This record gives sequence, C-alpha cells and structure tokens, in this order.
Amino acid sequence: MALVAPGRRIGSAYKSQALKKKLHHGRRATYAALLLTPMVDMFTILVLYLIQQFNATGQILFIDPNIALPAARKASEVNGNPPFITITNDMISVQGKPVQPTEPLRKEGEWSAPKLEEALRQLRQLSTDVEQATGGRVTTESAQGIVLVQADVTVPYVLIKKTLFVAAKAGFARADFAVVPVPPSP
Repeated sequence: MALVAPGRRIGSAYKSQALKKKLHHGRRATYAALLLTPMVDMFTILVLYLIQQFNATGQILFIDPNIALPAARKASEVNGNPPFITITNDMISVQGKPVQPTEPLRKEGEWSAPKLEEALRQLRQLSTDVEQATGGRVTTESAQGIVLVQADVTVPYVLIKKTLFVAAKAGFARADFAVVPVPPSP
C-alpha cells in the first residue's frame, strides 16, 4: 500500500468548470450576508429567559418610594410572597392598589373600613379557592392568614392598629411588618 500525501486532487472527478475555477483561484467572496432575523430571535429568547429566571428566583416586594419604613435592629428575611398592605397618612392600599382612605379610621371610636375588609376578603377567598382546587398541594401565605404591613414612620400607631383589626376580621390573623434592617452597633 502506497503512502499518499494529503492535499487537493484536481482530476477527472471534477468535471465542472466552475468548480475547477474555484479550486484554482482559492479565493473566497469578501461579502458575507448578515442574517439579522435569526440574531434578533436569539436575543429575544435570551431576554425572555432572563426575565423569567429573575421573576422565578427573586423576592419581589414593591415598596412605595414615598414611604419611609421604620428601622429595626433584629429583622429577618421574608419567607414566600405574602400579600401586603401599604399604609400612608392618606390612603391604605392592598397589593399596591389604593382601596381605602384613612380619613374614616382616624375618627375616634371608628374601627370599620368596609372597602379594605372587602379587598382582603377577596384576596383570602381567592387563595382558599386555589388551595381547595389543588387538593392542598398549593398553599399560599394568604390562605394561611399571613399579611405583610408596610407603614410609613409618620403614620400614627392607632391607624396601624385599626388596619390590623380589619385585617384580622378578614381572616389575616398574623401580620409581619416591613422594616429597614439596621446593622447592630458594636
């Protein structure tokens, strides 16, 4: 068996003149078409993947920039994603949607906030329906009666207390407070 050095073999196998010409010159075309459609598709898929991963792994808690949360030395991380009530001096919001002005609760002896109670009852009922429909496999913090309270530092304590009373009437017995963690002093 004879040893043959590898390389091009122009012979009878190449009958096309165009192919012979291409092999002779050995040059490639300098113009390459840039295919934008596949590149845009790839970047779109990449962006969607990153957005999905961010939402699935990150704890997303909307904190109103107009609210100054109280500071606390001993604070723990939020587990899960409980529904939140935001209390400012003029409005009470549930899940970021304004539902009840604070004016009626500021009155002496007034402990009812029907719009707030209705919004919380709907939230609780929705979570209970999901839990029952899945046979108890999907349990949310709303179904367990947990609510997160974001209150401005300037809001009077009586207003927070009345809001928690209304939340307890709607089925949210446990309330956690959103705070700004302060490192312990040495």
